[in-house]
Amino acid sequence: MFEREPAITHCERFHVPAFVVDQIERRIMRSYVQLIFEAQGTDLVWTVTVEQFGTLEVSLTELQRDGNSLSVPPFWLNAFSSDDRSSIDSLGVFEFNNTEMKLVVKLIVGSL
Repeated sequence: MFEREPAITHCERFHVPAFVVDQIERRIMRSYVQLIFEAQGTDLVWTVTVEQFGTLEVSLTELQRDGNSLSVPPFWLNAFSSDDRSSIDSLGVFEFNNTEMKLVVKLIVGSL
């Protein structure tokens, strides 16, 4: 009838419990919704913190798009060290479909 989600999900070279992947995905979507409500005004960039894991901080940024920048992803996930604010990794996405969401989770898990 219904397929059960595996207890362990293979995320790149890490084995991550499925509930952790689900929590990460939900937190990303909550951050996206938060951006929608905060992205009012004249700023060209809006950023919210997705999650903080010790010294690792993950943020989601939305860039205001114009007709000339359609090839640039409007959303960027940034993983960086909160100690010295150095960038660890980043990923641009156009929408949060299944393929892009898997890449986003890999970025976060791989940065831990």
